[in-house]
Amino acid sequence: YEEGGVDYPLSYVRWTEGRNLGAVLDCLARKELQVDDLVTDEVDLDNAPEAYARILAGGGLGTVIRYPQNEDPTRTIQLASSSGETSSGEVGVLVVGAGYFAKTFHLPNLQASSKMKLVGVVSGTGANARQVAERYQAAFCSTDYEEGLSQPDVDAVILATRHDLHVPQALAAIAKGKHVLMEKPLALSGEDLKKLNEALKANPVRFAVGFNRRYAPMTVQLKSLLANRQGPVQGVYRMNAGRLPRDHWVNDPVEGGGRILGEACHVFDWFTYLLDAQPQTMQSTMLRSADVEVIDEDNLTATVGYDDGSAMTLMYNTAGAKQYPKESCDLFAPGLAATLVDYKELRWVGSSSGNKSSRVEDKGQGEEMKVWREYLVNGNEARVATFPEAAISTWVTLCALEAAKTGETIDIKRTFASLME
Repeated sequence: YEEGGVDYPLSYVRWTEGRNLGAVLDCLARKELQVDDLVTDEVDLDNAPEAYARILAGGGLGTVIRYPQNEDPTRTIQLASSSGETSSGEVGVLVVGAGYFAKTFHLPNLQASSKMKLVGVVSGTGANARQVAERYQAAFCSTDYEEGLSQPDVDAVILATRHDLHVPQALAAIAKGKHVLMEKPLALSGEDLKKLNEALKANPVRFAVGFNRRYAPMTVQLKSLLANRQGPVQGVYRMNAGRLPRDHWVNDPVEGGGRILGEACHVFDWFTYLLDAQPQTMQSTMLRSADVEVIDEDNLTATVGYDDGSAMTLMYNTAGAKQYPKESCDLFAPGLAATLVDYKELRWVGSSSGNKSSRVEDKGQGEEMKVWREYLVNGNEARVATFPEAAISTWVTLCALEAAKTGETIDIKRTFASLME
């Protein structure tokens, strides 16, 4: 009621705050409640201190303060800090959502990319939009997404907003012919996947999803090790995610969709990309905890069967110890066993043995921007998480949740084909 604006049923709470206000307004509309005598003074905003002084001195019952009647507020500002218009061959990019992830990865990586130019920043608060836009020398900042989309030189958008905004914002961009890089998750429901599919059929812009782990250096090495395998792969990927408070926005079923849709989707895309195979079946289960602070579906074990005979399992857990790696994976293929730890270390043994390590974690965010640039500038989609690939990974994620609830094996291939027909 307080946060989502959803009213209580009448049988639970007859007179909520909202219903009380509504009843008073009804009485006012029918002239059954007279309030004129309650107003003893009207003042302009500039004279408000004197009005308060009179009330405190016992000189009035009710005072109406008149605020200036301004014109509609300005939601988009052109900035003097801009480094100029886009030049020939440059792609003008609008960044939508200037939060932690965009500031840490997208904006610096975009700034470092040739043939790409940040032209605008859209954020929910004007101060943040302006600060980020000025720092990165964008031409404009805005708090209005539609106005931002309509600005000159916007060729493509990066959507780094909250999860429930991804699909409506993507649909608006597609309708205007703008290319899109959308942060995960691609969608929170099969219905939204279908909407995006239909929109892209009608207006086939270059559409990509930020499944950055496929671009990580350790992924590149591991994929090359599996390239010439002579049989299926068996693997277990562990996400030691850590617990979020129940009231965190990611856990809101409408706004965030939950941890599995919001984060585990990375892994299902990683499986499919790594194997270069198509998912066929899903079996899944989740913990049943007596702890009310534990969200059962956030502790999920899901196994995907692939058309090449491979079987890949994700263990997503929020109750583990912080001292254990956040993301680790063991893979087995004919003549090969490999272990990946936090995208900083990769070890393998078998017909060949070796290791690859880095002092810093690299989940592929920098390479993702380079791949997206190649896609936009040269049309090269070889490594891109395009809509068809991202859609099947998202459907696998939705199937994992459904299978955990029902206990049934889901035919991914058949249900996905039915959804998209």
